[in-house]
Amino acid sequence: MRSKFLWGCFLCLSVIWVSCKGYTAQDYVDDMKDLTKEVVDNASSYSADEWKEVAKKFQNITKKGEKVLKDMTKEEKKEYRKLKKELKKQTAKFKSKEFAKQWDEMLDEAGDTLDELFN
Repeated sequence: MRSKFLWGCFLCLSVIWVSCKGYTAQDYVDDMKDLTKEVVDNASSYSADEWKEVAKKFQNITKKGEKVLKDMTKEEKKEYRKLKKELKKQTAKFKSKEFAKQWDEMLDEAGDTLDELFN
């Protein structure tokens, strides 16, 4: 019984520690990696509404990421650029030229923010 109590306390403290840690540059890269994997896996079957949902996810990730860009390592920057390039490649396959253009503008804007910080 005591063991279960201690295990429960450990789990609770772990969750609290992780949540207090805050959003990091690595979290940003990981979120971009997850989104990119999702898009690569599903791009061919996305409807227009699903692409809009992807765009919203991208905007949310980018908004959170802006706060940690200055903390990115060279490796994280390199990984981010690679992921951005893959997202762009996948959206280029999307049939709606108008949406693809909007998506490219969002990707470019996020990239410009990075370029401004690190160049």
